[in-house]
Amino acid sequence: MRAQSPLIISRPERQSGPQHAIFGALTLTIWVLWIYLWLPLITAILWMVGIHWAYIQVFQGTRGVSLWVILWIMLSAIIAVASWSNYNNIRYARKTQRRRAQAVYKAAIREKFGITSPTLALLLRERRLNLYFSDSERLIHVDALTDAPLQPTASPQLSLHTVVME
Repeated sequence: MRAQSPLIISRPERQSGPQHAIFGALTLTIWVLWIYLWLPLITAILWMVGIHWAYIQVFQGTRGVSLWVILWIMLSAIIAVASWSNYNNIRYARKTQRRRAQAVYKAAIREKFGITSPTLALLLRERRLNLYFSDSERLIHVDALTDAPLQPTASPQLSLHTVVME
């Protein structure tokens, strides 16, 4: 019985060119995968080294500051923000000016400004309006301006819808 060929090639000089290239690419892939699996540990080590370096730069450098100074600055910032938040909460907690505005009904608008339903419909429908008021600040006249369709040879004109208040 003949011995089976081993999986590990003990004589690489007998490999063909494509076999050698495939074996090299496979080896490189396995090494990259192996290093990739070690990345979390490498990252953790480098992170600790970075923290140590930052500690040296901040606290033991030429202009090093005390850890207590940084803690006092943090504490005072926390106290300032919490105080301002509590002040605003006490001041505005029960105020309606910071809450959502309530819906206004059309009947209330008509009553407040003393206008009719067709006038209100015109005010809500049209984009461009001329409003005329009396000396007592009452709405007396509404002109709705709408753009007329443009003709190729004609100049643009405005059409006018008028509502006169009584």
